Amino acid sequence: MLPSEFIGTFGPLARAAQDQGGMDYRVVLLQWAIETGWGSSPVCRNEHNLAGCKINERLWDAGYIDYEGSASTEGSDRRQRYAGFYTYERFIPYYVAILHNGLYDEVLQGRTPEEQIAALQRSPWVSPAGSYPGAFTMWRQHFARLPAHSPGYAGPVVPPPAPDPAPVPAPEPIAPPVAVAPPAPSTGSGLLGAIIAGATVGLLALWAWWASSS
Repeated sequence: MLPSEFIGTFGPLARAAQDQGGMDYRVVLLQWAIETGWGSSPVCRNEHNLAGCKINERLWDAGYIDYEGSASTEGSDRRQRYAGFYTYERFIPYYVAILHNGLYDEVLQGRTPEEQIAALQRSPWVSPAGSYPGAFTMWRQHFARLPAHSPGYAGPVVPPPAPDPAPVPAPEPIAPPVAVAPPAPSTGSGLLGAIIAGATVGLLALWAWWASSS
C-alpha cells in the first residue's frame, strides 16, 4: 500500500484513536505504518491489528478482543498471540485501552508530535530500545504536513459487542404422507350376475308359457 493510500484509508481511524486515546493522530499513523509496513503485514491484513498488539488477558476477559490471532515468534501461549478483530473499527477500542494501561504514559504526556515520537522510541516495551529506526525521517516525509486534528479528547470507550453469528436456518418441516384411499371394489361382476339371473328368469317364464299352450 502506498503511503498516500495508507493515510487515506486509516486516517479516520487514527483520528478516532486520538479522540479516544489522546495521542496525536499523526503519531498514531506513524506507529501503524512502522508496525504494519504500510499495511502489508499479515497481522494487519488478516487480523485487522494495526499496531502488532499482543493479547492482554484483562482486556481479553473484558471483551475487547474478538479472537486469538496468529502466534508471534516469541511463543504460542495466549499472551504471545496477536489480538484478532473482525474489523479495523473494532481494533480501535483495544488500541485505546492499551494506550491507557500505563506503558504509554510518557508518550501521552508529550506536548508535541515530536515529543511523543521520541517517547515512543524510549518506551520500555520497545525491544530493543529505539526499534523505530527512521521514525523521524518518516515523520518529516509523510506526516508532519498533515493538518492537526484537535476536536477534544473524548476519553476511552468500551468496545461494541461482537456481532452475532449468522443464524442457522431451521430445517423446513417435512409434510406427512397423504393417505390414499383404497380403490372401491369393482361392481362389474355383480352387474353381470344380475343380468344372467334376469335372463334366466325370463327364459323359464317363456318355457312355462310354451308348455302350457301346447
